[in-house]
Amino acid sequence: GRESFEMQTIGTTFAGDRIDCVLYYAAGRTDDQLDLSHVIVALADITEQKAAEDRLRELVQSKDELIASVSHEIRTPLTAVLGFAQLLRDERDNLSEIERAEMLEALLAQSTDVANIVEDLLVAAKADIGKLRVVHVPVDLHAQSAQVLETWDHEIVAQIRLSGPPTRCLADPARVRQIVRNLITNALRYGGPNVRIAIGSRQSTGYVVVTDDGPGISPGDAERVFEKYQRGDQLPGLTAALGLGLGLSRHLARLMDGDVTYQPDENESIFELTLPLA
Repeated sequence: GRESFEMQTIGTTFAGDRIDCVLYYAAGRTDDQLDLSHVIVALADITEQKAAEDRLRELVQSKDELIASVSHEIRTPLTAVLGFAQLLRDERDNLSEIERAEMLEALLAQSTDVANIVEDLLVAAKADIGKLRVVHVPVDLHAQSAQVLETWDHEIVAQIRLSGPPTRCLADPARVRQIVRNLITNALRYGGPNVRIAIGSRQSTGYVVVTDDGPGISPGDAERVFEKYQRGDQLPGLTAALGLGLGLSRHLARLMDGDVTYQPDENESIFELTLPLA
């Protein structure tokens, strides 16, 4: 007879690199005794397999966190929508015009939040299965950015400065607005209180630069934040983000022959959307 064993172990190559492997060894057996005079030993390199398994576990964990975040992110504005809607229905005659106007404004803002979350999820799902399509038409980056700000809470956008001339690029207007919205959301959620948006062009490229005075991203995370379902350290009091915005924004920009990049500048964080000029 023959008896075999296997075990996973970690080794080092001659070049000094780590290697994950499975060690197999087999020996003959006679009368319940192992015959160690002839032992067969084999070593299988499973480094890539282990890396793939680790990455899969990370993705599963990120997906689980995403589901929990989606539930929280949607529940929060929906609770406000339901509450204000019930008040407008049941207490309409007891509310002043100012109170009704404030509630309607809150309803609009919270409903917009839900719509934006759903849009990001749907677009990300299409991107995952290769079904996402974009159009390439002349788009004014300044006008699209201003349109995004119009949908935001007035008290928030009052603190955001938008500057720069009309700049026409070849892009998909809906996707441009989605990218700008995500860049502004990222700045408000993770950055400092002073946010500004600059529109312009250089050579054959138009750009939207979103700058905030937050602490910035550590060098090791500068590219990781563009991976889907990855989230940075957020400010106290803010709910968990979906981790879709920056990765999705870069993907959309590249579909339009542009890009989204990050660079620190002294005490500021700069995210830039670039697109080809029309």
